[in-house]
Amino acid sequence: MSLTSAATSPATPAVTMTGRQLRDLTGSVLNHVATGRWQVPLLTMVQVEVSHNVLHLIATDTYTLAVARHPLDGPGGDLTLHIPATTLTAVARTIRVRDQVRLSLTPQALILDRCPAPELPSCIPDPELTYRIPAVESQAPLPWRKHVAKALHRPPNATVEHPLAIRNAFLARFQTAAFTGQPLQLHPPGSHKQPILITSGPHFLGLLMPIGLDDRADQATELTPWTTLCPANAA
Repeated sequence: MSLTSAATSPATPAVTMTGRQLRDLTGSVLNHVATGRWQVPLLTMVQVEVSHNVLHLIATDTYTLAVARHPLDGPGGDLTLHIPATTLTAVARTIRVRDQVRLSLTPQALILDRCPAPELPSCIPDPELTYRIPAVESQAPLPWRKHVAKALHRPPNATVEHPLAIRNAFLARFQTAAFTGQPLQLHPPGSHKQPILITSGPHFLGLLMPIGLDDRADQATELTPWTTLCPANAA
């Protein structure tokens, strides 16, 4: 996708933040985008949504899902578009952590303005420092809400009969999610066929599919050596 200069309209949904905040926000979801030659095109993109005056970034490869959010500067209409993850990654890397940036949306593009005077209370964009990332057309929205809703509304007394196994590479994707300093919280499901809900404050929510071990008992960790080493009455 090409990057071209563009001016933004004051009426478009917009978020003003520091370069550090932008890189943290995008970095928390980019780890979850599908990679590889044969991937479904929609899974190689970041879904950008505005709803309830909040900006949402969503990405998934079906093994994990990440949703990061940030409040808008002011009221904005609902909007959904898809941005190639590779382009968003490349643009985010050009932003310095001390920059002030303004991210705005139109139905056709995500527009990112680097503000040349970060000491000012509002961003006055410079067309020479503006990126316009065109949205990819004809993409159905990811139905992420229904999957998150199932995880959020599980019975609170659900228990797991067998250990939950997690692939190291998938768990590592969430290390960038706690960018506000709030810890990650894992909410285990009642079955290995249900995703683990992972949250970090009000700004991040994710889903992680575990590996089922109930049909592969030989792979479950044997606890006997540990219980022998650490009996119930251990001092």
